[in-house]
Amino acid sequence: MSRHGELARLMNLAAVMLANAAEDVANGHYTTPERADLAKGLDQLSAALREELREETTVVDRGEQCERS
Repeated sequence: MSRHGELARLMNLAAVMLANAAEDVANGHYTTPERADLAKGLDQLSAALREELREETTVVDRGEQCERS
């Protein structure tokens, strides 16, 4: 799977996880381990998004960031 495909997969998983958890969290029915699993999944998505950004930019000697073409 391509990097973009993996990123899209993580985004879809996060959307489903959040949709499924929202009502349970609001009603106090989401356990601590379930919240930890949700946070872990969102952390993985955040890390993947940040990595994708790092790979799309490069630092120039003056410290400026420029997009790669």
